[in-house]
Amino acid sequence: VLQGLDLALTLMYKGEACRLQIAPRFAYGDIGLKPGESLGLVGEVDGPKYEGATIDRDTWLEARLELHDWTEEPDHDTLPIAERMEIG
Repeated sequence: VLQGLDLALTLMYKGEACRLQIAPRFAYGDIGLKPGESLGLVGEVDGPKYEGATIDRDTWLEARLELHDWTEEPDHDTLPIAERMEIG
């Protein structure tokens, strides 16, 4: 998930929609993204690959977001150790 999307979602209310402009530093930065590159973790080989047009370096992105619903995370300090280990 792009950092810009992640940050915006934490500020939204249930049912809210917005048009988000994501600065390069919260998207693909000074590297960009080319078709065939990994969408997963850095260095991940077998993950999903990007199939769209090249996103040039220092490109601002625009996205439309709508938050339909969410589930709050449990307070990790109150969970049994086995559940904490399962979550990671």
